[in-house]
Amino acid sequence: MPTYEGGIVQGHRVHFAIVRVEPDVLENKEEAIRTVQSLLPKFGGLPVVLVAEQDGEPPKYFARPDLMKYLMDFHLPSVEWQGYEI
Repeated sequence: MPTYEGGIVQGHRVHFAIVRVEPDVLENKEEAIRTVQSLLPKFGGLPVVLVAEQDGEPPKYFARPDLMKYLMDFHLPSVEWQGYEI
């Protein structure tokens, strides 16, 4: 079973799960969609945001358009990360 690192974000008018993935997941839209769909049950149906990080680059996200706007000013260090098996 794959293990992911993720957390729950509760902001002003937003509540979603965020999960770290490898950058290649975000490069393939179909794979990103499958990953989100497989994670939805783990987070009780909360919207799932995927994030990929690479050294020296800003994080890249895969999310609904309304959440993408929120993520423009989002700080990843504020997430309390934990492991999730899928």
